[in-house]
Amino acid sequence: MTLTAIVTYFHFIAIILLFVSLSFEKLLFKKEIDLKTAKKIVSVDGFYGLSAVLILITGLLKYTLYGKGMAYYNHNYLMWIKLSLFLIIGILSIKPTIYFLKWRKNIREGIPIVIAEKDYKKISMTIHIELTLVILIPLLATFLARGFGYFQ
Repeated sequence: MTLTAIVTYFHFIAIILLFVSLSFEKLLFKKEIDLKTAKKIVSVDGFYGLSAVLILITGLLKYTLYGKGMAYYNHNYLMWIKLSLFLIIGILSIKPTIYFLKWRKNIREGIPIVIAEKDYKKISMTIHIELTLVILIPLLATFLARGFGYFQ
């Protein structure tokens, strides 16, 4: 019982950290960016990735050992929607992460970051979509935990 509570707690914390780090990315990512801010974005994006890994690990622990059991989750369409959203968010996050990682050389060498208008719009919109989808996952989890979505 105690381990279940601890795993669930870390799962919640990881979700909060993911949302906060993604929100910081959205706030920091501007058309014109200085090297200090670019360095922060690269760091925050790394933290975002670590949060996602923690969500995945604690989620798997809840699915297999510390939740309602695989039989419950396997027969609940809300679980599959949640997992699909998590996967979509992960796929969407690839492009911004690659874009931000390309800045590392410029940051090391002190070369200004130049963001093309089309890149700014694409990356900004992608982050916005990720944030929107992330907000839906805890809502689905709330209904899932209360027995909604069960099918046979």
